[in-house]
Amino acid sequence: MASLIEKHYSDLWDTYDGMVRKIMRDETALDLKTKELIAIIISIINRCETCIDYHVKRAMDAGASEEEIVGAISILMLMRGFPEEVWSRKAVIKALRNWKLANGGSEE
Repeated sequence: MASLIEKHYSDLWDTYDGMVRKIMRDETALDLKTKELIAIIISIINRCETCIDYHVKRAMDAGASEEEIVGAISILMLMRGFPEEVWSRKAVIKALRNWKLANGGSEE
C-alpha cells in the first residue's frame, strides 16, 4: 500500500527514494554494513522501532554481526548516556529476533 506521500507527491517520493538508493549503494567512503550500523544508531536516537527493525535486517544481511551492532550501541551510550542503551536494548533484541526468524533461525 502506497503511503500518502507516495500517492500525492510521487515525484517527490521518487526523488527521495532515488537519493536513498544512491547514498546507500555508493561505497566510495563507507561500505553498506557501516552505513547500516550508523542507521541503527540514528534509528535508536529517533526511537523508531520500525526503522531499527529495517536497519538491523539490512546490517545483518550486509554481514554485520550481533557484536558489531552492540559495539555501535556502545558508542551511542558514550555519546548519549546509559538511558539510551536501556531503551535500545529491547528494540534491537526484538529486531535481531525478527531477522533470525525470517532467516530460518530460532528465537534463542
